[in-house]
Amino acid sequence: MQQRYGAQGLQVLAINVDQNHEDAEHFLADHPTSLLLGFDPANRTPRNFDVREMPTGVLIGPDHRIRWIRSGYDGASDNVRGEAAIRSALGLPARKGT
Repeated sequence: MQQRYGAQGLQVLAINVDQNHEDAEHFLADHPTSLLLGFDPANRTPRNFDVREMPTGVLIGPDHRIRWIRSGYDGASDNVRGEAAIRSALGLPARKGT
């Protein structure tokens, strides 16, 4: 999604909440990413967004309002709903067929 919508203003931020920063570094060595990464070993972010399940995705619009929250992962249906929410937040028309 970052590659598809970055030019329209989307910025994806991945937040790691491992208390041991070294665990995250080992994971990233095996799974490189171009996403912006944040580290929150104190778990403030999950508490602030009432995260109850990992992974959790939160879409915050340009107006700083929460537009969509996804807990867990439900495959393709999550991707379709998430992309629709992203397009809406960016002021883009819905994709045909969704």
